[in-house]
Amino acid sequence: MRIFTLFLLSIMILSVSNISANDKNDELQGKPKGVFDFQKNTVSNVDFYTTNYGLWGHNVIYSIGGGFWPRGSKNHYIFGSGIWFGAKKENSQGELSDPLVFLTYNPYAGTSWAIPGHVSDGDTTNLSDSTKYRSYFSTDFNALTGKCLDEQNAFAWPLWITGTTPVNEFQTYDNEYVLDEGKRNRESYPAGPLIISDEDIITIYKDSDLRYYGGGSEMRSAEGYPLGLQISEKIYSWGKGLLKDIVVISYEIENISENNLKECWVSGVYDVDIAHAPNTVAGAYNDYFSYYSDDEELNMAYIWSDTNGGEAGHDFGYIGIQALETPAIDEVGYIRTDKKLFSPSDQLGLVRVGITGLHVKIFTNEERYNHIAKNVRDSEVGPGDSRFYLGTGPFNMRPGDKAKISFAITFALPAKGEEADGTYKDLTGISKELQGTEPPLETSLVGLNELIRKKYYGDALLKVQEE
Repeated sequence: MRIFTLFLLSIMILSVSNISANDKNDELQGKPKGVFDFQKNTVSNVDFYTTNYGLWGHNVIYSIGGGFWPRGSKNHYIFGSGIWFGAKKENSQGELSDPLVFLTYNPYAGTSWAIPGHVSDGDTTNLSDSTKYRSYFSTDFNALTGKCLDEQNAFAWPLWITGTTPVNEFQTYDNEYVLDEGKRNRESYPAGPLIISDEDIITIYKDSDLRYYGGGSEMRSAEGYPLGLQISEKIYSWGKGLLKDIVVISYEIENISENNLKECWVSGVYDVDIAHAPNTVAGAYNDYFSYYSDDEELNMAYIWSDTNGGEAGHDFGYIGIQALETPAIDEVGYIRTDKKLFSPSDQLGLVRVGITGLHVKIFTNEERYNHIAKNVRDSEVGPGDSRFYLGTGPFNMRPGDKAKISFAITFALPAKGEEADGTYKDLTGISKELQGTEPPLETSLVGLNELIRKKYYGDALLKVQEE
């Protein structure tokens, strides 16, 4: 259904040694497979592939889908996902460039423009070092000391607590990604390593190597790339309880350039194909998508499938994607830094919900930017094979500013116990007449999304509102 470009394939062959998508021989789950790391999680009921350069839910080796639910089933939901970041550079005279959009997932090619690593190491990535910027899986590390359970993977856990008071019930302490491997210890950070969920996955990547961009480095350099972005990605998942069917992906995007970035928009890009494997091509053409307008504060869109592509009788349900956290801006549109956590009412929220069909091509910078930079939420679409863009903006970033956007990706069976039909009762477990009543957490997509929202903010939401 998609063509995996020969360019990326050649890069993967050069940089990934002895890789196998079904490798079961590694003692540690997160043992790096190469500089461009490619892993599969083990704990959550959501079964997914991930990388250390911005691609999530995509099997990059075979260019096929890599997101399944529940674990161990053939119920395929995600072909691939990542983010698009669009902005205009401001020069010293205050003039704005044409819009530029950086991609960590190209839904037409299954590729990313990002490379693993930190800008302090230069614009390129070191193809001889597969360990330093690996995908760090918390299950491979001692939660007290931060040391790797396999001494051959010598680098310790990278995220360390810098303060003792949690910001919220989600336990997001003040923390730092420690680049100096010699300081990844309790002597340097007495509060210890920061691990939040049953399986945290930590990666950092950047936009600085134009050789990995679609179109090539010469063309992209002439257009004004790179924007100058350093991205920290944190994935949280759980193996038990109500959270086992939820994955949270948090992106912290730093402007490391010398330019102000103006009129910025960031969007999660999701290629959802709900189908029973291996019939994922035919099954992808009968999906429905809708924005949950009954509670706009939930910032959620949801997708379900018809049953005429082989899905019937296989216990398919819903996938919901919620913008859990978005930037807060000041009176002139710049990222606010005066609080550690902002009330959802202070945030931009889910501003853009965009939908494109399989044959709609968005290839130029202007087309990409115009698609995500809209205050429009597209309505219900389907059945069909579509890509979904859930984003926020506009906001401005000074050099050093960091924009944070987090998504909760939630899976749930139909609340009515039959095949999914997209009705209010099937999403909530209650009739339309009872709208506003607390939905059952265990049996509804909406209930689970409200649960993770409360866990993410908790008591801190009240504290923020009282300030």
